[in-house]
Amino acid sequence: MLLLRVLFGVSCVLVGVRSQGLSLSSLSPACQSALGEVIMSPAGTCLNIAEFLPVLEASSDESITDSIDAWLSGACSAAPCSKETLANAVTTAISGCGPDLINAGAILDPLPVMIDSIEGIYTGTRGVLCLENEKIKAQDKLCVTQILTDVQNLTAQPVTLQTIVGLVTGAAAMLPANITCTDCTQAIWAVLKEEIPEIVDVSSITGGINSKCGVRFLRGGRPHDVHLI
Repeated sequence: MLLLRVLFGVSCVLVGVRSQGLSLSSLSPACQSALGEVIMSPAGTCLNIAEFLPVLEASSDESITDSIDAWLSGACSAAPCSKETLANAVTTAISGCGPDLINAGAILDPLPVMIDSIEGIYTGTRGVLCLENEKIKAQDKLCVTQILTDVQNLTAQPVTLQTIVGLVTGAAAMLPANITCTDCTQAIWAVLKEEIPEIVDVSSITGGINSKCGVRFLRGGRPHDVHLI
């Protein structure tokens, strides 16, 4: 569940809230206050958290492609978060929302472990989510949102949070080569290989990609027309 797990720093807490069956309006006053504090903090800017909330609040049959594009456009145009900003945001969010998550059945790692994990995957995650292909730049779409748009056009069904969960837990292997073997997806794998190498070393994932895209696909670097905005 890479994409959902790494939706930037404290956004992981928000995804956890939704995944436990909680709506933002049902959160305790302490949790709502903590999230409001985070949104108004430096993390609110570098993560563009305010624009991420519509993604979480979308109905189960509502496309979130445009909302994700709006969120990422703001987050990727902002300066990256510092480690201190991420640590402060996660500490604030967990201190206020930890009881809500635990009461909903979530099992939380110790706070230092959560902070180290988020700091460890932030750079690679931002590197993936903020990739832009010069060939599609005129459409004002990042690589990730272009992929989601292609999936939506292929299936003629709205891309929802559940759709994304399915894609990152195996359904992506069923997509045709014109979606999985593009410059954008090659660049994504190149970033993951450099920043989060354990992801690329999973044979169950790489085997299917090699058979569909060719063995040179994962070995290659980032295509020249794809860059980090």
